[in-house]
Amino acid sequence: VTPSVKKAILLKEDFSKIVPQYCDKVCGMPCSVKMPEMADINGEHVDVLIIQDHRAGADGWKTAGQVNQLHNQQIYSLARMALGRDLTFKVVNLTKCWGDTPKKVTATQMLGCAPYLWEEIRQTKPRAIVSMSTEVTKALGFKASNYNNRGEFYLTEVEEFPDIPVVLTLHVRVLNMLRQNASGKMYGADFTGVILNDLAKIPQILNRQIPIGGLRENVERIIADQVFVTRSEERR
Repeated sequence: VTPSVKKAILLKEDFSKIVPQYCDKVCGMPCSVKMPEMADINGEHVDVLIIQDHRAGADGWKTAGQVNQLHNQQIYSLARMALGRDLTFKVVNLTKCWGDTPKKVTATQMLGCAPYLWEEIRQTKPRAIVSMSTEVTKALGFKASNYNNRGEFYLTEVEEFPDIPVVLTLHVRVLNMLRQNASGKMYGADFTGVILNDLAKIPQILNRQIPIGGLRENVERIIADQVFVTRSEERR
């Protein structure tokens, strides 16, 4: 599919339901693994939309279903702890695949599903979004990395619904990686606390307790507003 053809498709389709032809031509994923995940949304409004990149495949001794169940349990547990009972949330996937999803999904295939993700955002009308992977962040229009820019938050610039805060964090799959050295001791950061702290920023953002933007942008704002450089002893 050439860029001009893809542009024509984007103008023609409303992406309110899965179209197998689009999946075959643009995403490059077999249409047999595409399922109408949109049917579960029904325009239900949520305060926070938490977005994964794709459903996990089988991992070691766990089936794909078991791995995804574990991920969902971890996300829901951390989100409930961080967001409290007042904010509603929903977990969705950038890649709309079920069942026979390949274990390795390429970034190009994931980004091909971006129009469906934007349709979910239109239907759910979230007050805040959580991106759990770099591919999701790029699908939302940001040139940032969840690894390098983790913990930062930005505003969407889409005309239809601008200024939705997007918080970047790590996917809960990092909680299940074996981080153990030759002597048997565990090493690495406490990623549970890292993800929990990132999610806890959402209520503060919605309550305007912390400003929106990247780290560099906020540091420059603080310097401009609160840091004064004296030129002489008289101005100290």
